[in-house]
Amino acid sequence: MNTITRTPLPLPTERDKAFLLQGKIHGSLHTRITIEREIFRRTCAALLAAGYELRVYEGGDWACERTTDPVLLENSMMSTDEDWLKVYKPGQHISIGWVYFVYGNTGWDVINDQTTNLEEALKPVAEYIDQIAEWF
Repeated sequence: MNTITRTPLPLPTERDKAFLLQGKIHGSLHTRITIEREIFRRTCAALLAAGYELRVYEGGDWACERTTDPVLLENSMMSTDEDWLKVYKPGQHISIGWVYFVYGNTGWDVINDQTTNLEEALKPVAEYIDQIAEWF
């Protein structure tokens, strides 16, 4: 008998639970939002591990200053339907790339677009997304 082994769906962290309760988000959306937040966290972790500084842009305003603090980045996300995670090399003023997040679809497809120069750094995130997408 062949058994298919799937990557388990992420469980909400304490910060996820606080975010869900704060926004009074319907229980049917918890899994999708938890997946979106996990992919955002993994994206930040991969880019920070590659030595970049990050900043969240909401489409009209900056949600945070450039930072290497993953908690600040996570707390700055999801105040609108979409975020741009801008990527900087330390000491440079111009963004060298971005990742565009669109919330509210299936969850695993939260990364809508990205600059191609970040593909290598984001390879572990892409592999995780492929595994999570098998659930849907």
